[in-house]
Amino acid sequence: MTSSSMSAGKPMFRARNAVSRAVGGIRTIGKGQRKSKLSNDRFQQVATTLYVHSILASDGVHQHRSESLHAFVSRMNKHIEYYEGNDQISSGFEFIEKLVDAWFSPDAMVADLEKKTLDSGRPKE
Repeated sequence: MTSSSMSAGKPMFRARNAVSRAVGGIRTIGKGQRKSKLSNDRFQQVATTLYVHSILASDGVHQHRSESLHAFVSRMNKHIEYYEGNDQISSGFEFIEKLVDAWFSPDAMVADLEKKTLDSGRPKE
């Protein structure tokens, strides 16, 4: 019997500590959900891509990607009722939405800008 590629199991690779810690720092994602989703290769790849983009992209690119990701989440949830009863899809959508909200919200971008300013040693304006 083959298993769905969306089901949790033994991942090909473990999530990097930085990604796991970053996901763990999202208040709306509990330890169980973090472990479950990061044990799935597909969600691990999504989380890693979003995390790396959130810390490496320039402010302008980050802002543009934030807008497109929020549009994607809106589209993803447009007919969420289609997936009632399918917990894998529902929880997957929920996980992606939480990542986007945490790392690509206006509040996250302001906090990141303040951190970059403090890290650079320049006084904040």
